[in-house]
Amino acid sequence: MRGVNPQHALAITALVQVFLVRFADSRYASFSTTSPHNENEMVVATRELPVSPYALEVDGRLRAEFATRDGARAGGAELKKRFPMLQIRIYDAQTNAREEI
Repeated sequence: MRGVNPQHALAITALVQVFLVRFADSRYASFSTTSPHNENEMVVATRELPVSPYALEVDGRLRAEFATRDGARAGGAELKKRFPMLQIRIYDAQTNAREEI
């Protein structure tokens, strides 16, 4: 995150994950917060494209997937209302376009 204290960035990430888990329903794809890698291995950061048609991008990272644009917009708007300092976009996998919230 740009210009954010690393401790605050961790807190924001944790809050986003709690939000996404707490308000999850059929619009969200399941995701895991555990790492499949050995803790002694060096892991290269890869950017996985979403499987669902729409995804929420929070501060440049894809965080949650949605089946509909309305679901992504509602989730993004709620997240933006609770955390206005975050940069939140809707990513459309079909057109590779991003829409700012």
